[in-house]
Amino acid sequence: MTKIIGFISALAFVGFAGSVQAQVNTMAKTKVIGIGVSIQTENGTHSIQALVPGAPAEKSGLIAVGDQILAVQSLPNLPWTLVTGKTIEELAPLIRGDLGTQVGLRLNRGNTTFDVMLTRAEFEFDDQNP
Repeated sequence: MTKIIGFISALAFVGFAGSVQAQVNTMAKTKVIGIGVSIQTENGTHSIQALVPGAPAEKSGLIAVGDQILAVQSLPNLPWTLVTGKTIEELAPLIRGDLGTQVGLRLNRGNTTFDVMLTRAEFEFDDQNP
């Protein structure tokens, strides 16, 4: 079963379902703190589904739709946490954080594995058209 989540942010936009989705759909634009990615989770594998225009992930030019998230470094100097097999509820807090702090993502694209460090920022997105 595929589970598609909302944008990872300092707010709890994770695991939308039913009435929660209906409430969120009433908002036109939302300001959040994060890196601006939408993640699709299927069978314990997490992939980038979309990038928010103007958010840190998109601005970096280093992350692409379809990249698989293998590990997360919640803050510099902390150990990397392998995320394959984790639920989205376990992954989201690793990516979220405070404004101006960094988060590392270890990604896989094709046959290449690489690390990206992003600074969490405040950004606005239209949750009707992410």
